[in-house]
Amino acid sequence: MQYDIPSNSNSKMIQKVYLDAILKPVVKPWLDQGAHFILEEDGDSWHGPLGQNIGKKWKQKHGLRHFFNCPGSPDMSPIEKAWKVPGMAIKDV
Repeated sequence: MQYDIPSNSNSKMIQKVYLDAILKPVVKPWLDQGAHFILEEDGDSWHGPLGQNIGKKWKQKHGLRHFFNCPGSPDMSPIEKAWKVPGMAIKDV
């Protein structure tokens, strides 16, 4: 599957796309409904873990509780195990 989204020079999703395609339309309604959750993200730059960027500012403004997990550790981030098979299939293409 291929996505046609604006990206940076590393072909990663840019923060504005993350904000406009995920945080605003998906996460914000949960916050507005009063849902109690903590968003788990890896340390990818488009999640906004470093500095003052639009993703980090939006999360602070809307009181989104979140944390950054260690993306390279299957013990700390169980979702990493789920990506192994699709990742291997992509490498073979």
